[in-house]
Amino acid sequence: MIRLGAAPRRGVHRAAGRAGPRRLQPRSTTSRTACACGDRAWTRRWWTPRAAGAEVREGARVTGLVWTDGRVTGVRVDERGAGPYTLHAPLVIGADGRRSLVAREVGVGEPHTVNANRRACYYAYYEDPRTEWRGTAAMWRTERELGTAFPCDGGLALVLLMPPKERADAFRLNLEGEYDRTVALLPGLAERLAGCARTTKIVRAVDLPSYFRRSTGPGWALAGDAGHFKDPVTAQGIRDALRFGRLLGEAAAPYLGDSNRLDTATSSWERRRDHECRETYHWTNTPARSTAVTPLEETLLCSPAAGPTGARPLLDVYSRVRKPAELLPPTTMAALLARTPAHPGVPRAEVLRTALAEARTQLATRRDLRRHRR
Repeated sequence: MIRLGAAPRRGVHRAAGRAGPRRLQPRSTTSRTACACGDRAWTRRWWTPRAAGAEVREGARVTGLVWTDGRVTGVRVDERGAGPYTLHAPLVIGADGRRSLVAREVGVGEPHTVNANRRACYYAYYEDPRTEWRGTAAMWRTERELGTAFPCDGGLALVLLMPPKERADAFRLNLEGEYDRTVALLPGLAERLAGCARTTKIVRAVDLPSYFRRSTGPGWALAGDAGHFKDPVTAQGIRDALRFGRLLGEAAAPYLGDSNRLDTATSSWERRRDHECRETYHWTNTPARSTAVTPLEETLLCSPAAGPTGARPLLDVYSRVRKPAELLPPTTMAALLARTPAHPGVPRAEVLRTALAEARTQLATRRDLRRHRR
């Protein structure tokens, strides 16, 4: 974050958890920088490209690419007040989001790897007088519902709800009513928001499939969500956009005068991004399924908090310090399976079904990772 010019703000590193029947309330406290959540003014202060020496053209829209002998060599622009014109560059980077124009223009609009989302997203900002929560980002799950509260600058908190996607029609008909009803379905989140007041409109996003696109070619590259997107449920997208945007610049800069070496460098960058992100992509797809909290999940999420290191292993996965496979190796899965049936009212058959499904998912993930390492 420091290399990107964004000062450390908030971290998530330790947690204590408590669970009731199908209800999880992990609570995380600040320790080291692992995630950041700022309001739009904070974002503008820290992320001004002009401060880094870039020329910013506002009111300008890219309408297409310029090609020379099969290579992208620039963009066509339509600027308000100036009309259409052309810009030339040795490398065109499309950092233009999920619906990337650059991706469509170079013929890679359809991802080569995709996973449909099962949760929708609805978020808003709240005035947050709860000073005891200022250093805490927290997530709650009850049955199939999931909600998260992130403290922000300026006395605000961002509240993200991710209900099952099939509830999207109900939200469309009564956005504020369904939002408030969903908060009430998560008692821990409702208590967290006591005394808080919503100050912005509710922003929604329903169709958010996760994917990898081919992201480099002759004279072009795709950065951020344009090339790779993970479900927002684990909040990994901004981290990867920042990290790999920086790495793309570092890889390309020395070779802008040599097109062959430039293409080799950007292709190597894409392989590195895919290698580093693929396991987290699969891990994120699990909570994105919108299934109810299972007995095995209760045991998994509550067991770390009771151990000597607290929930650090789980939060290290969120912080990308630890790989997801290191959190739940086969030996750990067996130990969790042995402990889970001891919980009152937990049918052993349900536990075994959950464990079998999880084992199949992990096996498929390992096969995919091995295939893409070749």
